[in-house]
Amino acid sequence: DTLSLGSQVVSLASGRAAATATDSSNRGQVYILQASNDGYQINQIFSGSASNAYYGASIAASTDGEWLFVSETRPSSTGQVYAYKKFNNSNTTANWSITGNSSSSYTMSFTPDNLYSIKVKVSDRIQAPVLNYTLSGNMISFTGNVSGNSISVDQIASYYQPVQTITDPDSATGGKFGSSIDTNADGTNLVVSAPFNSTGKVYVFNRDLEKTFINNTLTAYRDWE
Repeated sequence: DTLSLGSQVVSLASGRAAATATDSSNRGQVYILQASNDGYQINQIFSGSASNAYYGASIAASTDGEWLFVSETRPSSTGQVYAYKKFNNSNTTANWSITGNSSSSYTMSFTPDNLYSIKVKVSDRIQAPVLNYTLSGNMISFTGNVSGNSISVDQIASYYQPVQTITDPDSATGGKFGSSIDTNADGTNLVVSAPFNSTGKVYVFNRDLEKTFINNTLTAYRDWE
């Protein structure tokens, strides 16, 4: 459950913004918000990999909103940064709804682009992919009990999808890699701090511009040395 929203906020252009949220387990969340006539609406929710992961410790975005970076410091392990890319949906009008029963899996009337291209609600509460549901073709499976609850699934016109996890080059436990991150205007460079790795370190990563996206897969971020 969310305890506080908005400790960090970045603009994603075109009326979008990303905001961090803390929860009681320190897993952490990031909300993707979209401006509308009724104010900002939640389009997507991303969640940390585990309790005490401190996902959303720092966030950064390219000026055009095509790239979003979210760090996860994981103090008892090694930190990491997730790179998200914005994609446009192939089908922006598809939707499906049902009332949940004793089953945890349901066959939808359409096949989404992927796990992240849909807005899933259970009793009007938006669900986080991986944490709350998984997807296989047009079959959606929920990790919690949805019996008796209204379920709705809608395609999102444009959405953010994780394309790479950038790990600590030193694999330093407790180094808090990702305590602070920043990027340049087009998201090609990423700066990441690890203040508790020895006397503190700062890393600069650069996306290989000679490589491109193939089937929505990022080739690599690499350490720029």
